[in-house]
Amino acid sequence: MKFGVIGNDQMLLSCLRILLDRPDAEISFVIYDTRRINPMNPIGDFCEKHKLNHKGIERLNEPEMLHFIQQQQPDYILSINNFWVIRPDVLAVPARGTINFHNSVPSRYHGLNVPSWVIMNGEKTHGAMWHFVEPAIDTGEVLLFREFELAKGETAASLMVKCIRAGIELFPELLDQLYTGNIQRIPQQPNASYFGKKQYPANNGYIDFSANSEVIERLVRGLNYLPYANHFLYAKIRHGDKELIVNEVGLETPVTGAMPGVVLAVEEDRILVGTGNGVIAIEDAMDEEGNECNGEAMAGYFGICPGDKL
Repeated sequence: MKFGVIGNDQMLLSCLRILLDRPDAEISFVIYDTRRINPMNPIGDFCEKHKLNHKGIERLNEPEMLHFIQQQQPDYILSINNFWVIRPDVLAVPARGTINFHNSVPSRYHGLNVPSWVIMNGEKTHGAMWHFVEPAIDTGEVLLFREFELAKGETAASLMVKCIRAGIELFPELLDQLYTGNIQRIPQQPNASYFGKKQYPANNGYIDFSANSEVIERLVRGLNYLPYANHFLYAKIRHGDKELIVNEVGLETPVTGAMPGVVLAVEEDRILVGTGNGVIAIEDAMDEEGNECNGEAMAGYFGICPGDKL
């Protein structure tokens, strides 16, 4: 069986290794996005080592790429941690279909930046799935999925890793379905939530201290992709013409009379700020270059002291 593979990062490499371990699998091509190359996991070097036909590109849906894919005549295209939308003319190429990994469970959270939205919306469970690709994004029939609980303090980064790990663990079972022909087809409901690349949380990530502490805390966790690159949005605070990225806040015991956004205390490694229903501690902040700026350093950066308002 011939597989064309389109994807990125460590998940792509992990699935390629699984395919290479199957003597009945032929990898007809590997396509990856050169804008997302991880120097710790160079896909081109891996493909050269294993003598795989590969192309690093910036745009998938171009005539020359369509011609290249058509020449390879794959039975399936596997979309693995792929951020390109695959157009219908490419979807028409594989003899048996295109299958995509998506970090969600059936009929929920289609689109982009899903770990962020799951956390910001206060979900208790999430998951990962492999599904057939249709022209509409993430709506095709599901072959298999796994659901799990979110951990306390889950961030977008930790949830993303959980989803990828689940997808890799499910991959051999996916291949078994394809080889035996005993393919599950779980239909998805048409009313799933969809999040596009131009969709952002309220206030574009700037913390609204009039919100409840729990909402602010979920926003910060949902926009924290450390130690990985953040291709979505950062949670931020600002004072005057200066701003900082916030990576972690803690929920504190409410203080009577605390006003939203007002600094209540400056400590060595954190500052306490009033919210709509209590107090939060800003415990991990940094500037746009990634330099740590916490507590007293944060107050000095902004030129603030207790009683000032963010």
